[in-house]
Amino acid sequence: MDLEVEISDHSGVAVVAIAGELEFITSMQLRTELANLAAAGYQQVVVELDRIVFLDSTGLGVLVGALKRLRGQDGDLLLACTQRRLLKRLAVTGLARVFAIHPSSAEALASLVGDGAGRSPEPNAAGSTGRPGLPAPSAEAVPQSAGSGDPPQARGFPGAADG
Repeated sequence: MDLEVEISDHSGVAVVAIAGELEFITSMQLRTELANLAAAGYQQVVVELDRIVFLDSTGLGVLVGALKRLRGQDGDLLLACTQRRLLKRLAVTGLARVFAIHPSSAEALASLVGDGAGRSPEPNAAGSTGRPGLPAPSAEAVPQSAGSGDPPQARGFPGAADG
């Protein structure tokens, strides 16, 4: 299956809806699209994950790389997702603490408008608290590629042997 990427602008915030498989072969497409958005001056990006049917460590790496790029430009990348299996994967890898995860792009967009200084956001269904001001993720939070020591299953990355 291919990866479909649809990008729309919502008052200066890019919303990227992706569908299909986000894995080793298709991840370059998303990486390019997200890099182009950052180069075009978008500082806030929301990525909708609900139409993803498969997500591997390469796809997660693309999202983390885009997050780091945007935060380096005083921006942020938020995720919109309600799929339990994807939320579980984000939690197991520690990325649910790194990304702001919202049930919909509308709620993610609203959090950007309503996230004023001094406000403590409430945790959402994924356990994330809006736009976390966390530093870039540590190497421990990011799944490593095969050949980096322990097998993926031993590092707690479910399904790494899939696919």
